[in-house]
Amino acid sequence: MYIDYCIILFFLSFSLMIYYYNRFLLNIISFEFNMISVLFFLFINLGVFNTEFMLISYVIIMVCESVMILCLLIMFLDLYKVDKISVLNIQF
Repeated sequence: MYIDYCIILFFLSFSLMIYYYNRFLLNIISFEFNMISVLFFLFINLGVFNTEFMLISYVIIMVCESVMILCLLIMFLDLYKVDKISVLNIQF
């Protein structure tokens, strides 16, 4: 139970980190998938879902988190590319 609340806090902090990034479309995609994951975790912890639907909800959470990690990877690669170009411009 404590681990689930830590995971929810991680999701919320992750969405805040993505929210301050400049790309608007990635903000919307990652924030929406993050909120879906948080809602499913809260519903599982509150016992809203029966046991048949819990497996499906865990699969939905994993898919949402995979999309969020993909968005984060795209953002980090974009930041690295921008920093590399700026370093090259300073050298020349």
